[in-house]
Amino acid sequence: MESVALAEVATPESAEWQKCPERFSPYLSCRGFDFGCGARPIRPEAISVDTRTLGAVDLVADIAKPVQAPDGWADYVFSSHALEHVKDYRAALTEWTRLLRTGGRLILYLPDERYVEYNPAHLHTFSVQTLSEELTDKYGYRIVEKDARSFDYSFLIVAEKPK
Repeated sequence: MESVALAEVATPESAEWQKCPERFSPYLSCRGFDFGCGARPIRPEAISVDTRTLGAVDLVADIAKPVQAPDGWADYVFSSHALEHVKDYRAALTEWTRLLRTGGRLILYLPDERYVEYNPAHLHTFSVQTLSEELTDKYGYRIVEKDARSFDYSFLIVAEKPK
């Protein structure tokens, strides 16, 4: 599994989630991960994972590969503008699902394929509809929230891990 280094597309000064942190905070309780965090994890106590050290990253690793944590350890997994850079994004989703406890939340904030021009660093494009369907059909998630209208060029999906 290969991935494009997120450092090539992110800058230490910015993080996409900073445009609307209030939208994510209700889902970020207890312990969790921030995959593809760049220099600014969503919460200071989140375990931050990125392909390169851009700031205070806890784990420098391919975000699609397994991390050393027990199954069901996390209450949430958050990822903002990272999944589109991962060659095998399904491996990432499978790993993130493993890490979540039953009832845990997967929070994805991604560029919407309808509004993003070609970007050579993007290995995949997603829409709120197709990704929601994949999360429910392939992984059994229950969609808690999906929103493709409130953001400039991104969408939000919050999905709950099934029992």
